[in-house]
Amino acid sequence: MATPDLKEFLSAGTQILPLSLLVICAGVYFFFRKKNGKGITLILIGVLSLYCFSLFPVAGFLLKPLQVHYTRYIPRADQPNYIVVLGGWHKTNKQIPLSSQLGDDSLKRIVEAVILYYQNPESKLILSGGPPEGESVSNAEMMARFAEALNVRPGNIVVMPKPTNTMEEARMLKPLLEGKRFVLVTSAFHMNRALKLFTSQGLNPIPAPVDFKILSQVPFSLKPSAKALQTSQTALHEYLGLLWAWVKKKFT
Repeated sequence: MATPDLKEFLSAGTQILPLSLLVICAGVYFFFRKKNGKGITLILIGVLSLYCFSLFPVAGFLLKPLQVHYTRYIPRADQPNYIVVLGGWHKTNKQIPLSSQLGDDSLKRIVEAVILYYQNPESKLILSGGPPEGESVSNAEMMARFAEALNVRPGNIVVMPKPTNTMEEARMLKPLLEGKRFVLVTSAFHMNRALKLFTSQGLNPIPAPVDFKILSQVPFSLKPSAKALQTSQTALHEYLGLLWAWVKKKFT
C-alpha cells in the first residue's frame, strides 16, 4: 500500500527547477570526470527541460485541461446551506496587511466565498485547511480572520483547522455536509480532483471554481517565463494529486 513518504517522494518529482538544476550539476560533475558524453547529455536534458517547462504553450497545454470542466457559479433559487472553502497557503507576518499574508490561492478562494455568502444570506461559511509548513496558525483560521474583516458574522463561520490535504477535507467534512446543499470553492485547476474526492464520500458539492490560471488563448512564444514555469509546476502537482487519489482508492 502507498505511504505518505511515497507521496512526498513523488511530489518532489514535480519540482521542475531544483530537479533540472540537479541534472545539470550531475552533468557538470561527469564532464569534469572526463565522461564527456554523459556530462553533455545530462546538461542538455536539464537545460532543455527547464526551458520547455518555462514556455507558455507548454504550461497552457498542461494546465488548460484541468480547468475547462467547470465555469463560474451562478446563484440558484435553492440557496446552499454551506459555502465550503478548501485550504491553501499563507505566511503569517503582522507587519503587512492580512490580505498580503494570504497566498494567491487562499485569497481568491475566500474573496469569492464571501461574495457568495452575501448572495446567499442564509448560508454559513466552512473554512478548511491546516497550517502550512513552518506555520502554527491554520489556513482555515487565517481565512476566517479575513472573512470577519469583511463583516461576515463569526457565528456564520465554521473553522476546520486540521485537514492537511483534500482527501482529509472530504472525509472530515462528511458528517457535517451529508444530505446538505453546499457550494465548493477551490481553484479551477483543483476542482476536478476535489469533486471526485467529495463525491466518493457520498456528498454532492456544487462547484464554484476560482483562480483560473489560463484565461484565454495561450500565446505562442518561445521566450521563457518564470510565470509559465510556475504554471507548469502547478499542473504537474495537480496531475500527481489525481494519480495519488486513484492509487489510494485502488489500494486502501
